[in-house]
Amino acid sequence: MSSMKTNISSALVILASMVLCSLPIHAHEKQLTNVSFKYWKQGTTINAAQNSYSLSTVGLEDGYYTTTLANERARDFTGVAGMKIELKVADQEIRVNLIFGSDTAVVFEDGSVMIALDEVTGEIHRSVAAFGTFTVPAYFSGTLYFPFDALKSNIGKIDYWGLTIVQEEDTVVGFTFETVSILDLEDAVEYQTYLQDQFILPTSVQIPVVGESIAILKGPTTGEYRLDSTTQGVTIEKNKMTLTTEAIKGSIDYRFTYDDGRFVRFSTNVVPSWIVGVENQGIPIALPVKSINLIQRFGILVDNSFMHGLRLGIGIIALLFIVFYRFIRSKEGN
Repeated sequence: MSSMKTNISSALVILASMVLCSLPIHAHEKQLTNVSFKYWKQGTTINAAQNSYSLSTVGLEDGYYTTTLANERARDFTGVAGMKIELKVADQEIRVNLIFGSDTAVVFEDGSVMIALDEVTGEIHRSVAAFGTFTVPAYFSGTLYFPFDALKSNIGKIDYWGLTIVQEEDTVVGFTFETVSILDLEDAVEYQTYLQDQFILPTSVQIPVVGESIAILKGPTTGEYRLDSTTQGVTIEKNKMTLTTEAIKGSIDYRFTYDDGRFVRFSTNVVPSWIVGVENQGIPIALPVKSINLIQRFGILVDNSFMHGLRLGIGIIALLFIVFYRFIRSKEGN
């Protein structure tokens, strides 16, 4: 079976399709109205009803197929911070990109990040482009924000722009276009904040043999981390993840929830402590029973409360020694 190339420049221009309806937008956004699309496609069967689309590659040879909804109209995007598309996705995830063209075509390259904000669930997806597309999850209903500063070339006057969808053979994807807007820097502050927020999290945490293991979860000051659901042996309080000996191997699913209720999901792996066992060619080998008993017997030595008390005791003894030493010296001086 031959593999289909996804070169947009060689795609066929088929026919004009639909006009986006005008809906209310933010005061400073510029909505692109009366946008007529032409289809650039490679064998895809397109069914359109007003602003809803179904793209099918059923029966086609193995490969990847590209469909672009192209607006062939000259526009000036100079000074624009990004493009916002309101979209509803059917029961299959879709892989998308934007294309802007004048003398050359410009797309978002791998590693670029866009925001998919689900207005129904409140979840914020920070989608990273891979293999030429961003992934939008099934049943998504909300806003896609594409920041123009992620493009390798500045966008100014263009001859066309379009939304590109890539899918494999024997698949059907569906989505509904609602509105398309361009935003200046003032309009884009909310989305740019979601893009720029940094989350510093552990990729894995260890189950303690005794006591607790603690991981600090760093993130914006405008929210807090929470577990998605009750997890055995794991708690998250004040952006601190704590594991007890009751934790089990697997993963911890949690989220950062902003003050406005929107959230970003994360996951951290849970692994046994290195002192519980080692691996020989991938097969876990338990430590000798005597070693485990010794660790458990003297486990107080690695308990945080005990160690803090020990430090305090040593400090008090040192202080008393200094006072006693000075007292003796003063006696000798007299």
